[in-house]
Order: sequence, then structure tokens, then C-alpha cells
Amino acid sequence: MTKKIYKYLMQELWLTARYVYLAIISLTIFSCLILMLGIPVLNNITGAITTLGLAGLPFVLLALTVINDYKNNQGNKAYLLRSIPAPTSKLFGARFLYYLSYYFFTVILLSFLLGLFFLTQYSVGTGMPFHIMFDYFMNIIVQSKILGFVIFILIYSGLSGVIIILFSITIGSEARFKRLGIGGPVLVYFIYYFTSQILTLISMLLIPLSVKIPTDGSELSFEVINKSMLSEFIQYSRGEIDSVQILGIGFIFVMLILLSIMSIW
Repeated sequence: MTKKIYKYLMQELWLTARYVYLAIISLTIFSCLILMLGIPVLNNITGAITTLGLAGLPFVLLALTVINDYKNNQGNKAYLLRSIPAPTSKLFGARFLYYLSYYFFTVILLSFLLGLFFLTQYSVGTGMPFHIMFDYFMNIIVQSKILGFVIFILIYSGLSGVIIILFSITIGSEARFKRLGIGGPVLVYFIYYFTSQILTLISMLLIPLSVKIPTDGSELSFEVINKSMLSEFIQYSRGEIDSVQILGIGFIFVMLILLSIMSIW
């Protein structure tokens, strides 16, 4: 049953999302071709438009997925899903996979298009062949050891973002918020946002778990130390030290606990 609901949600949004994807792919390819012509005025115009388009893609898809999900669960199409004889867990699982699928597809596509656009831009600007420029940047990424960290952040952001959206829509559509309509989920989201920001700040400062920040330009070693950030933050605010050399990471565990509670709820 989860598979059928998931397929329905994916196909319904795809009717609109495919045109958004097609538009940004076409725009990026067209911009790359214009860059190769070497006409400064056209390069600036198409470059600016493409940059705005690529920057706006994740926000457009986020809006489309949320609006479509809200309509299917609380809007004028809610009767379709409610008429399906499936337990709540099946419906939740389908919605969770629906969000994740569009998130990861958008991230992969955006990464490819950004790479294509900016590598073409650098290649044309420097006169260096595209494949050499590609190898150069790939070596930088591999040597900096940042790829694993970026992948972790993307996965964490995707999972946490989906949980937050589902929590906001579900709780924001309950009886106490029902009269607010779409304002209910929005209100719940802002309550979560401010609460999470306060918890993040407190846990960063107080929990004795931090990572060292190099101040001499050396490579970040990710050395974890058993020390809170509060003492150095106070010293910095008093002007006793030039910079804070540790970053509290205890907030990660606090947020994982908060997200777990939201998932169960």
C-alpha cells in the first residue's frame, strides 16, 4: 500500500515538476553555449539569469512538494487519500519517501548543473580546457576531504527537513489549529524554528563537546575535545582573546533527540 500511495504522490507532482526541471536544464545548457561564444554582454545577462534560476530551483521545488502534500492531506484533494484503507503509518511512510525522493533528485540535478555552469564559466574565462578544469577541481575536493562532510550535511538536512515539514503539517492541521487553515502549519513551523534556535545556542555553549578551529590557516583537523564553548565565548566577548578557537557540536545530539520526538509525535 505504501508503494501505491508513494507512486500516486510522485506522479501527481511530476506533472508540474518536470517542466521546472526541464526549464532549468535548458536554461543552463543555453547559458553554457552562450558562454562559449565569448560575448561579454550576453555572458553577463545569461550568467545572472542562470545563477538566479539555479539558486531558486530548490525553493521552487520545496514550495511545490509542500503545497501538493498539504492539498492531498488537508486541502481539496484530501478525500482521495483518506478513502484509501491504509493505516496512518503507511501513509506517513509514503509521504516521507515522496519528500526525500524529490529532495535528493533536486540536489543531484542541481549539483550537476552548478558544476557544468561554473566549470564552463571558469574554463572560458581562463582559456583552460573543460576536462582539465574538471580534473583540477575534483583534485581539490578529494584532497580537502570535504566531500564526505558535504554528503553528511545533505543527508542530515534532507532527513531533518522532511521530518520538520511533516510535523508542521500534521500538528498544524489538528483541531486547535484547524481554523487557521494553511496558517496552522506555518505557525507550528515558526514555533519549532525559534525553539530549535534557542536549544541550538544553549547546547553549543554549555555541552562539553567541541571541535577545534584552526586560526593559523592550517587544515581543519576535526579534533573533538571535551570542553564547552562558553568559557572561550565569554573571554572573546570581554576582549581577552582575539577569536573563539572551538566550536560547540553538542547541538547535533540535541537536535537528533528533538527530531526523534517529533517523528514519534
